[in-house]
Amino acid sequence: MAQFRSFLDKVLQTAGNGVLGTISSVQTSGVNLVAGAAGQVNLANPPGAQLFYYNQTIQWYDPTLATNRGSANILLVDPFGKFIQVDNLPAGYADGDLLLHDGVTGASPTSLFGIPYHQNNATTGTWLNLNRATYPVELATPSVNAGNAALVPLNVRLAINKVRKALGSNQLGKLIAYTSLEQEHAWEALGVAISEIIKEGGGTPANDLDLLFTGQKTMAGVPIKTSINASPARIDFIDLGHWGRAVMQDIDFYEVGGQTVFPIYGASGGLAAAYIFYLITGFQLWMDSPRSGAYIYNLAIPSGY
Repeated sequence: MAQFRSFLDKVLQTAGNGVLGTISSVQTSGVNLVAGAAGQVNLANPPGAQLFYYNQTIQWYDPTLATNRGSANILLVDPFGKFIQVDNLPAGYADGDLLLHDGVTGASPTSLFGIPYHQNNATTGTWLNLNRATYPVELATPSVNAGNAALVPLNVRLAINKVRKALGSNQLGKLIAYTSLEQEHAWEALGVAISEIIKEGGGTPANDLDLLFTGQKTMAGVPIKTSINASPARIDFIDLGHWGRAVMQDIDFYEVGGQTVFPIYGASGGLAAAYIFYLITGFQLWMDSPRSGAYIYNLAIPSGY
């Protein structure tokens, strides 16, 4: 169940199309391939390899999401090296191809509507069946382009003030600053650069040394919610009061006549010495006010990540 929830969280970092990563290059030699690997797939960062996991089945699409080239199984994930190793390289693969989670089919596949789907400054395409070109202002989420530069406090103040101006009100909703470990690091680094350590009194507590921050962290008073799956080059200010799930099926075991564990049949047609079960769910993520939040994008990723 923990793995299942982790997978759903990864998918909710995508823009409604199930794209987990973009291929920058593929290597079939000159690297240390694990047993059974057909090649190493190097991934563009962001998001790198953080949305993949070991033993995952992925679908391999062309850059336009028009052609499904085939599937592959992941044999190794390196989130620091930004690569995965797979057991199959589909015919016709190329740099720039897109890797999606399993279960999607056909051209322009649809998946869960993640954060980048709802918090988007686009003026073309559709959002929840509404034409963005018809409502270019109303459906565009306020945003700040950091220009591939490091995070600075002015980015945060500008993003929050854009929400206030977009709503025509000084009153902000229940915002959280949803961010990655990378941008949490960048925010803390800004504080460390101007911090001063004051020792008071005697005893062990006064002599403790901790040069980093602990406890509740905020951005301009907005609580920070950090996720290992969040985009490493983006910070989203999300008003939770406008978000929800349309649930058709709660997460549960797949059941037929009260049975949740099923036999597996071998090649001969007889029963194999194994059983299988399924976890299922049916829901979609929605929000009803694109201008109640904001996001900072194209942030530089701190060194080491």
